[in-house]
Amino acid sequence: MSVFSLIHRKLYNLTHPELGQILMLHRVTEHRSRLLANRELEVTPGFLEQTILHYKENGYRFVDMDEVVRVVKGGKQKQKFVCFTFDDGYADNYTLAFPIFKKYNCPFTVNITTDFYERKALLWWYVLEDLGVTDVEFIHLRERFFKMDSSTIEKYLIDGYPNAQTHIAERRNNMVLSEPQILELANSGLCTIGCHTMSHPRLSNLRKEDQYEEIAISKQKLEALIGKEVKHFAFPYGDFNGDTQTVLMETGFESAVRTWGGKVRRGMEPMNLCRKELKQ
Repeated sequence: MSVFSLIHRKLYNLTHPELGQILMLHRVTEHRSRLLANRELEVTPGFLEQTILHYKENGYRFVDMDEVVRVVKGGKQKQKFVCFTFDDGYADNYTLAFPIFKKYNCPFTVNITTDFYERKALLWWYVLEDLGVTDVEFIHLRERFFKMDSSTIEKYLIDGYPNAQTHIAERRNNMVLSEPQILELANSGLCTIGCHTMSHPRLSNLRKEDQYEEIAISKQKLEALIGKEVKHFAFPYGDFNGDTQTVLMETGFESAVRTWGGKVRRGMEPMNLCRKELKQ
């Protein structure tokens, strides 16, 4: 990084002080995955608890996404915040993470892909682990799969790997939140349910009308399930374009979070908020 860039960053940080941090997680599990890419999505219960204590000891206050929006719009506060967010909708968010957040009375958000709880999602990244691929093979296949739709990926796996269909069904049915679990989380007073589309696509690859369908229908489904307004959105893969922002405004969202960017600072827009990935 050049001297000019370093000076520019320091000046930016001075004029845009940190308001807090939105942490991004996916899974909490006792036994982390063999494949590196999957392992990076996971933290252990002990690590999550240590993280909560770390922020508490360093003077951060625990907030939900409604409070994040309020602070960002206000532009200042006396005490920095931390907001825990989970993407996709894995069952361990309920079975392992939820009890820890209850222990510390700590709010959190689960941004749900509706295909998960409808048992339509193809969790191919974990199916590949079941099928014994190596880290190098995984990276190669991931690049190919990012260019395919879900049905094409599923056919590829079934045609190319013995027992793939069994693993697909096991992951689809056993790894994700159920409707009763989502409803209990939503009514707990601690968990905010956010939206993460229907099928987790790269939104910038879609036409505006297709983005609208992914976003609006998933919002409607979640609101029908939990009986509450869903106001917060997470971009799948952190990917979006101008059409995405327009659709989010048209469908009544109050915030949207990326998968990257670090700290939340004064001057940021609620519809394009940074997050910090929590890695173990």
